[in-house]
Amino acid sequence: MKAHPWFFGKIPRAKAEEMLNKQRHDGAFLIRESESAPGDFSLSVKFGNDVQHFKVLRDGAGKYFLWVVKFNSLNELVEYHRTSSVSRNQQIFLREIEQVHQHPTYVQALFDFDPQEEGELGFRRGDFIQVLDNSDPNWWKGGCHGQTGMFPRNYVTPVNRNM
Repeated sequence: MKAHPWFFGKIPRAKAEEMLNKQRHDGAFLIRESESAPGDFSLSVKFGNDVQHFKVLRDGAGKYFLWVVKFNSLNELVEYHRTSSVSRNQQIFLREIEQVHQHPTYVQALFDFDPQEEGELGFRRGDFIQVLDNSDPNWWKGGCHGQTGMFPRNYVTPVNRNM
């Protein structure tokens, strides 16, 4: 399965809001695993000075939907809502999170990091971490040791390394 830049897994609602509030454009979004309903998903979308959260619903056949139109996958739901509003009250079309700064693809851990919350990536000093998303100045998404998750930017340093 191909990883999507909009899927953030188990990150808390507050972290999703913090990341999206730093985006400049309405419609910047991410999909995360629901905190209140394990096994379900939530769609978090920036609009104005706020972040709106939509529960991704599933019917008895396993199809995903927000309102009426149903989809076989989250991918199809996302593609549809790039041109059809996710909201019934405002015109909000999904768009990728903007990569604010160009950073190296890989970073090296300066310190050990033990996750404090679900969705965080643990690593040891010296580990190389592939950066998957650096749109937030404080918390980046990365992969290390077969795991992905969020980690604090100030625990790593850029490296010039083709891996």
